[in-house]
Amino acid sequence: MTFQSPLAFLFLLFIPLLLYIRKISRGRGYAFPSFDVLSRETKTLRERLVYLPEIFLALAFLFFVIALARPQKGFSQVRQVTNGIAVEIVIDRSSSMSAQVNNSQNRLDVVKELFKDFVKARPDDMIGLISFARYADTNAPLTLAHSVLPQFMDGINLVQVESEDGTAIGDALALAAARLHTAEEEEGYEIKSRVVVLLTDGVNNQGRRTPEEAAELAAEWGIKVYTIGFSESSVMGQIFGTGRFNVDEAALESIAEKTGGSYFRAGDEKSLEEVFQEINKMETTEVEAYTYREYKEFFVPFALAGFICLFAYTILSATLFRRLEI
Repeated sequence: MTFQSPLAFLFLLFIPLLLYIRKISRGRGYAFPSFDVLSRETKTLRERLVYLPEIFLALAFLFFVIALARPQKGFSQVRQVTNGIAVEIVIDRSSSMSAQVNNSQNRLDVVKELFKDFVKARPDDMIGLISFARYADTNAPLTLAHSVLPQFMDGINLVQVESEDGTAIGDALALAAARLHTAEEEEGYEIKSRVVVLLTDGVNNQGRRTPEEAAELAAEWGIKVYTIGFSESSVMGQIFGTGRFNVDEAALESIAEKTGGSYFRAGDEKSLEEVFQEINKMETTEVEAYTYREYKEFFVPFALAGFICLFAYTILSATLFRRLEI
């Protein structure tokens, strides 16, 4: 709590003077009748409380001075205007993503875990989620409510039906670009740029649009695309035929070049994590915060307490502790 007029507390110096004046005025007369008082050795309750009116008078003066100082309580209000980035994460979920990366996780499992870390690192961005195999699906719309995104990511599974298997990179990229192009800004949030992060471990072999056509569409709408080719190239993987780097790097590089993005190659979990970190460094978000304070006045309770004490002083002085001067 603060006081708008703290100099008002100087009036408290008058309280001792006020009590001194009251003491002098009290000594000028005698309460009637006075001879009974002289004959008693013990004091009555009324005599013990003889200074009660002066106490109420001093309290009334104290409360009035506090009210005059205008006690206030400030409430800070922060308004944030974020110039953020709208990001669509596009994840390949075709059967080839079942290749093991380590003893317990396949490619898709690793992507899911790293995606959650990516989201945590971008709290001020609108993030959406698209997955694809033969067909592209919107798993999560662009949102600032990041707490729900890990649940949507956990709901992405490897394709189970052979007729739905495939790698439709062009359709997935076109869908992500369309979602970003039509994204609406929320109150207090301005979209500074629109970005697609596309991850695949294969070659486009399905879909209506080619990767080149989708890239041209994204470039037309001013959408930057970061492409990631994710496939292990370990010796054991090559021996068993599950770890060959079978990614169309030329197409992914072309997409990135046409849209002003970058292409990254990731061969294992660590390198993929570094790719996500690198993208985070390249795409930054600015947050502008405006702080202002609102004040609430609290002088009324003190003024009311002052009037109550003054009323008590007046009543007691005129009745129970009334003095007659002779």
